[in-house]
Amino acid sequence: MMVRKHSAAVVAVLAALGIPTPAQAATNPMPGDGRIVDGKVTESAPWAAQFYRGDGSASGPSCSASIIAVDWVLVADHCLTYGHTGKVFSVKVGSLKRGEGTLYQVERYLSKYDVTLLKLATPIQNPVIAPVADAVPTNGSEVEIYGWGKTCPVSQQCPPSPVLKQATLRIDGAAKDHKGGPALQLTHVTGNASNGDSGGPAWFGGKVVGVASTAGTRNAQYSSIAVAGTRQWIRSNAGV
Repeated sequence: MMVRKHSAAVVAVLAALGIPTPAQAATNPMPGDGRIVDGKVTESAPWAAQFYRGDGSASGPSCSASIIAVDWVLVADHCLTYGHTGKVFSVKVGSLKRGEGTLYQVERYLSKYDVTLLKLATPIQNPVIAPVADAVPTNGSEVEIYGWGKTCPVSQQCPPSPVLKQATLRIDGAAKDHKGGPALQLTHVTGNASNGDSGGPAWFGGKVVGVASTAGTRNAQYSSIAVAGTRQWIRSNAGV
């Protein structure tokens, strides 16, 4: 699911695993140029999680996510709230293939801007943790994004990627995420985000620095989780 900005209105598209089309939102973003647009297939990401709006028994995942503690998962807030009123959520971990992995139920969740912390009902067995960054990368830095998003532009109909993909983007400044919070303005280098990549991470220096919020044809806006206020909020609630 990824949110895109269309003219003056923001339109969110929740695809089977697409970035809730909030994974976008900049000055003029339109839904990503397809796939984790271009990019490549990920070979290893044991910290990756798939987010489900429900108990995981029906349909596919709605968003991409990251394991940041034994019982905490990081995702975008619009993945839970965009066009949805249910209160049951779950995640699958342990597989790069969409729809596969071990299922864990969400006990509760906390949100700040377009960032949400999911508290799992039971700890993940032998998890690989995605470390959260303590500093925002400088402009010009290149980050790596990950997601199971659609393999075509959000404006077109096509299935999401059956496997986790990744792409490189460049930080070109600051922006706002789908909920008005601080975000990284990212520009296509080898690819871009699309529907279903929402909630997925942006990595820099071996740590997570952003969460997919909105996207355009050649750019994306990732909620900045290393800014002081958000970073302290994550630490005080998830303990990491």
